[in-house]
Amino acid sequence: MVCGHKVELYPLSLEELIQFSNRSYESFPFDMTDFKPDQAMALAIEKKIEKMQLQPVELSQYMTYHVIIENQLNKGIGLIGFKGIERDQSMEVGYGVCEKYEGQGYASAALNRIVQWVQDQGMYHTITAKRVLKSNIGSQKVLEKNGFSIIDQTDIDYTYALNLKCGGNHE
Repeated sequence: MVCGHKVELYPLSLEELIQFSNRSYESFPFDMTDFKPDQAMALAIEKKIEKMQLQPVELSQYMTYHVIIENQLNKGIGLIGFKGIERDQSMEVGYGVCEKYEGQGYASAALNRIVQWVQDQGMYHTITAKRVLKSNIGSQKVLEKNGFSIIDQTDIDYTYALNLKCGGNHE
């Protein structure tokens, strides 16, 4: 588990991700009563399961979702994770928190924790966030607060990137 002062990240194994997909939360060591995945998140979880079933187990930590746990209440309030490792050794991140917890710094804290975890691995050079809608000001603030910069854009969205340095620092 990756810990921070505001949030902890709980990486889901393939088996736990399947339980999660079935909304079978009883066996998790945190409360999931506030977590209500919408249709888009449910579809993303299903796609994640399909991808993970095709990958070696040792890569699962780079592909799974991590539950964002609010420390004081011990509640699962969102998900964060990578879409896998690209050929250029970059990783695309995605995240979301329950509406009730938006705008309170939880997504920023979770992104900070997972960036630190990747830096500690020392193998990956860039983290990206793609298709960030121009209308999603909250997500833009989360990324910029964590040192990400816009590297590309279309009429409707941005692509952000964070270049990592060796030794646990980022540019």
